[in-house]
Amino acid sequence: MTGRVTFRLHLSPEPDALARALGVVLVAQAGIVAVSYVSGPDRGWSSMDLEGLGGMRADALVRRLLALPCVRDLQRLA
Repeated sequence: MTGRVTFRLHLSPEPDALARALGVVLVAQAGIVAVSYVSGPDRGWSSMDLEGLGGMRADALVRRLLALPCVRDLQRLA
């Protein structure tokens, strides 16, 4: 079964951090419903609403995102 999931990511301040995280999401073939991004002086915050992921695929995506050096933290909200 596939469902919808929301991730909140804390990203490093590098200009391409969001693009790198989105690249991982696209490779995982998750459907992007919405993405928001707010930058700060020392990090950025992104919220990603994704669909088409089952529990195991969502867990695998979390591991791949956390492996990126630009992802400082990730919370799975739904």
